Amino acid sequence: MKGLPKIHKPGIPLRPITSGIGCATHRSTKVLAKPLSSVLGSISGTHLRNSTNMIERLSNVDFSGKKLVSYDITSLFTHVSTDAAVNAIKEAVHRISEENLPTDEGDILSKLNKVVRNIQFTMEVESHGRLPFLDSEIIRNGKEALFRVYRKPTNKDDLIHYYSAHDERTKTGVVIGFFLRALRICSQKFLDEEISLIKTIFRKLGYPEAFLSTSLKKAQNIRRRKDPVKRDRQYLIVPGSNLTHTLGAALWPLGLETINDTGKKIRNLVTPTTKVSAHPPSSPA
Repeated sequence: MKGLPKIHKPGIPLRPITSGIGCATHRSTKVLAKPLSSVLGSISGTHLRNSTNMIERLSNVDFSGKKLVSYDITSLFTHVSTDAAVNAIKEAVHRISEENLPTDEGDILSKLNKVVRNIQFTMEVESHGRLPFLDSEIIRNGKEALFRVYRKPTNKDDLIHYYSAHDERTKTGVVIGFFLRALRICSQKFLDEEISLIKTIFRKLGYPEAFLSTSLKKAQNIRRRKDPVKRDRQYLIVPGSNLTHTLGAALWPLGLETINDTGKKIRNLVTPTTKVSAHPPSSPA
């Protein structure tokens, strides 16, 4: 087990992290992952797939006279099931009339925390009409809500440098991913500002202007696609090199996708490959 410091929270608590790879339940969880993923979101109407789903749900909400508030559960996964948490919220909220929502912290928070003793909530209230949620920031603007990309105060923009040993496809994927997030989340009012910020971040990491412009156009083309045609693809593992990207582009129309083999890791280079017997061989009689 290792701990990841939450440096953005008071007291810098640790988030415990364990690896389940190779444990007793590893294979069974791999088998169950696919069928469980297919029903994700179909059981409870409170489920949010991602920030895009959240933005879609809030796009038609009238925010006049309302206040933005988000609720979180302390150590949920180590204390109680998700279903119990959802039921606790429903039970507490149903006791309050629509006119009284949202209410102050001392009212609704105390009611939530009294429903089930093991389910303890925390609450974050909007500040100056803004509330972070997932990777988005919700901005109350009169009757409507606007959205922009949210970055934690501890964000350092420590990303892949252009002159790193990563292959071209990985670098392109990272940059396109940032542009796609901006196009997916940002309201038109904040989109140009976010795109400009992304370019500034990657320029500092050595990325050429032409590379960034091309990546932005690719991201915009991806967003314009409607109902992309899904097709079965085959995969070819090839060593990572400067020619990998060219080879992948040539094979893609044929239904063949290339995957880069990163080669030997440092662990493989320093670990002996020959097994040493614990007992010396017996001498012939």
